[in-house]
Amino acid sequence: MQKIILESERLYLREWTDADIDLVFELDTDEDIMRYIRPPSKTQEDVMKAYEKIKNTSPDDKRFGNWICVEKETDRRIGSFVLRKNANGDGYEFGYRFSKSSWGKGYATEMSKAIIEYAFTVCKLDSLCALTHPENTASQNVLLKCGLKFEKNIIDDLGEAKVFVINNI
Repeated sequence: MQKIILESERLYLREWTDADIDLVFELDTDEDIMRYIRPPSKTQEDVMKAYEKIKNTSPDDKRFGNWICVEKETDRRIGSFVLRKNANGDGYEFGYRFSKSSWGKGYATEMSKAIIEYAFTVCKLDSLCALTHPENTASQNVLLKCGLKFEKNIIDDLGEAKVFVINNI
């Protein structure tokens, strides 16, 4: 079993392995999953590029990274989470995506709360942000449930986004 990075009641996060390429394929090629993230991968080559990007963006500081989300009860891989420096390099952000069979079960809220606690207690961050597509109300609701507050609208390399922020008290 791979090293567990973080646990919640029903889930845990672990590092990616080459055996996870099928999950990358499932997540990256599904139009519904990718709708608010970026255009879905269309070919196996695109999926391999996405996986290489995941593997090669692992920071030297192992407190941060891109991890597989696993359901404890079944040991089924259900999605991924990332905790990293934001694109500007002036703060930190987190994000997630889940397989459709895991939607509506509260997993995003559960692990997002765990990521926020981890970011503040283990990583000692002062604040954390998350971005959503303006139409992604499901993720916006998750972020609000987790205590993040809407801060501003921006335009980034993928288009319009809403920025949500939470500060460490």
